[in-house]
Amino acid sequence: MIKFFRKIRQDLLSKGKTGKYMKYAIGEIILVVIGILIALQINNWNEKNKQNSFIQQAFLEVQNNLVNDSLQMTRVMARLNSELKIQQEIINAIENGQILDSSYNKSLSKCMTMNLIQVTDNGYKNLQALGLENIKNKNLENLLIKYYDILNKDMIREVSDDNVDLLNVWLPYVRKNFKDFDYRKYAVPKSYEKLSSDSEFLVMLKINIDNREATLEELTKMQVAMRSLIESVSSKK
Repeated sequence: MIKFFRKIRQDLLSKGKTGKYMKYAIGEIILVVIGILIALQINNWNEKNKQNSFIQQAFLEVQNNLVNDSLQMTRVMARLNSELKIQQEIINAIENGQILDSSYNKSLSKCMTMNLIQVTDNGYKNLQALGLENIKNKNLENLLIKYYDILNKDMIREVSDDNVDLLNVWLPYVRKNFKDFDYRKYAVPKSYEKLSSDSEFLVMLKINIDNREATLEELTKMQVAMRSLIESVSSKK
């Protein structure tokens, strides 16, 4: 093709048709520019399609992550509710003047637990790498930011507070006042009578309940946001 155009130019010059040559040269330049613009447009279109494909794959991963989060949160919330009920029963028994006995060993072990929960955010990180601004649905973008950057951080803070309390308050108390302990299985105090009349132990239980209820509240918020997010992500497919 290049040889063909060159031959035309040479033929026009050899015949002294300078005016036609200039018109032809300008036309050739225009054709080249148009060709370049078309090539750029095709390349941009291909890149856009490729990016959209990556975004869809990231959304699919987000959906899978959310399903895993839902299962994990459901387990943790069920365990927290069960343990809160047990702790409230112990509080009621002590406040009613009851002396705890060995029948409470299993229940006492449920007062000193650590709950670990971690949101899976691989899909969200991929979307961030691709650019959240490329998400056309701005409501979906806002839901993603709320779930991963706001609610998740609030939940992490609450869970962290619970676990710090366990390490710095509960475990030192257990070492001092219990003679045997097996995590979530049983806890045997040195003296049931002393434990039942210990105001420090009663206050610790009440603080623990407040902390766990705050954690449950954050997890509930996350589950509500999660349901909206799963619905929105599913509609993208």
